[in-house]
Amino acid sequence: MSALTREEAALRLADQRPSPGPGRLLRAGWYLLLIALVAAGGVAIAHRTAHGLAATNLTSITPWGAWIAFYIYFVGLSAGAFLLSSLIYVFGMARFERLGRMALLTALVAMIVALTFVLLDLGRMERALSALVYFNWLSPLAWEMRFYVIYILLLAAELWFAMRADLVRRAERSRLARWLSFGSRSLDTGRDHRMLRILGTIGVPIAIFGVHGGTGTIFAIVKARGCGSRRSRPSCSSCRRWYRARRSWPCSTSCGRRH
Repeated sequence: MSALTREEAALRLADQRPSPGPGRLLRAGWYLLLIALVAAGGVAIAHRTAHGLAATNLTSITPWGAWIAFYIYFVGLSAGAFLLSSLIYVFGMARFERLGRMALLTALVAMIVALTFVLLDLGRMERALSALVYFNWLSPLAWEMRFYVIYILLLAAELWFAMRADLVRRAERSRLARWLSFGSRSLDTGRDHRMLRILGTIGVPIAIFGVHGGTGTIFAIVKARGCGSRRSRPSCSSCRRWYRARRSWPCSTSCGRRH
């Protein structure tokens, strides 16, 4: 083939290459928008970390904001995904087995994201582990934190058993898969299914009563926090009449006494 022919072939090949269409430009614009949003979120989190909850305008009357709303959303997403995986591995609905691993991964990631929003809502984020280090038998939050840890570990164990055979198959080609297989070499999935059923059976009551039921308990306690205050139990007749008429307690009492 002559040099001219090669040049002609190169020109023809260049002509045949597809030009960047609107789809590629739209994708590039979408990625740029995501990068800008992530950068703006990073700046906002840095500002929140530096200035504390004073930057949020939250008060004792409105103690929770959008972060707790997102927390509830992701906790519900985790609950739904975990219960879907339980239908497959505990109750034997094999027709949904293709969704099993994705459901477990969704449940695990959603739970971690939910706790990240709780971390952002804390006034002192560096003290987040205090709820685990110090334990109060009468504190629902202390119990809830321990249920969260058990639940996340259980989801991680279930996901590993669901993916173990695939990790073993890829261990020879991928160093990451070899590390994540933890030295396992067997391709028999019978033991994996038994472990998935056992872990799922343990996880269902933990998820219903410990994790998601505990979240409802914390909300109920916050709603009823006024019942534990002395100000909710007026002691003189004029203040009792005020309380019965308005079902609330004024900032300055009608009798001027401190209850």
